[in-house]
Amino acid sequence: MSLESEIHSNYHSWLGDIKPAIDPILRHLRQQDTNGWRKLAWSGPLKEFIGHLKSLKFLSAIKWASIPVLGSFVPSLVIFYTQWPKWCIGIAAPLLMLLVYFIYVKRYEAKMVTMGSPQFHAGAFKAKRAKEYELWQHLFKHSNCNFSGLYDIFTEMLHQTKDDHAVTSLIAYSQGREGRMEKEIEELKGMIQGLEETSEDIIEDLDRSTDAISYLVSVIKSVNLCLYRMANQCFTIHDLDFIDGFTLYEKDGDKLRKIADKGTSGGSPDEIMILSEHAQRYAAVHAAKSDFMEPCFNSPYPGRIIVSFRMKMSNQVEWIWNFHFDERDKRSLSLILENDIIESMEIYRLIHVFCLFVQRQMVDEKGGVLDASSKLSNES
Repeated sequence: MSLESEIHSNYHSWLGDIKPAIDPILRHLRQQDTNGWRKLAWSGPLKEFIGHLKSLKFLSAIKWASIPVLGSFVPSLVIFYTQWPKWCIGIAAPLLMLLVYFIYVKRYEAKMVTMGSPQFHAGAFKAKRAKEYELWQHLFKHSNCNFSGLYDIFTEMLHQTKDDHAVTSLIAYSQGREGRMEKEIEELKGMIQGLEETSEDIIEDLDRSTDAISYLVSVIKSVNLCLYRMANQCFTIHDLDFIDGFTLYEKDGDKLRKIADKGTSGGSPDEIMILSEHAQRYAAVHAAKSDFMEPCFNSPYPGRIIVSFRMKMSNQVEWIWNFHFDERDKRSLSLILENDIIESMEIYRLIHVFCLFVQRQMVDEKGGVLDASSKLSNES
């Protein structure tokens, strides 16, 4: 049995049973004046007689046989009194009535000290049963305490306990639900974070693609401009700076001879010997010595990049093209190195095609002739 059930079945029920019997006694003990009880004891029987007379039930209400001594002696006393002189009867009759009334007073006093009796009186109880009164005094000396109040407190506590159980259950349910929701929130946060990272990557890719497209558009515009200049016969090698600044070298035996320089500081040597010790310093030398037609890289000083690639020209000639740009130049990096929207090799081939046209111009200006047997393709 739980503590709540034990309290409800034992103490709470017990308080409910005794409060209607004990609380009136406590109220009498607290409120009644302990003085004057003797006067009430002597007047009480008379008031009862008067009450019986008023209801015309006096004679039937008195149980003569129940009166001690008189019940068995009244008939004999009546016969005995008739033999007495009248003056004796006049004295004996009042004495007899006083004796009978005194007996009723004693019976009334017994009712006054009986708890639960309508005639109960605190003063008589204190005088006749002093030890019991002293024991009861511990219960009624506190004026605001009674068993009805204690019963109500227990009732409230039991209801509160039930409410607390309900609240506790609700709190436990809420905490469990809150824990699940927090877990779901954390999972959603993780998903959101992943989506944010993915979206950031997508946005970065879109930004790079947008920039790369704009770079490609600028190249197409520059190519169109070069084509128009070619059609108008005013195109020169210096029009090929639509990517960035450049230098152009021709391989001449064991050295490189500079043909053009546009958009650079102009510090590139006019001639560079093709030596192994120069390969690390000059990307053009590295490209000239390489067996592969792939770009070579070099950084002459921090923040500056040179990309060189070798081109097979007509008449068994080889040119070395060198892009000069800063490492923070996103446009040049995208077009020359990063293969964003267009492969960098296509940019190299575009430069190669224009260089072939420039070579033709240069040969024509010198009155020379190109070797018709040398066929160049976009794989050169």
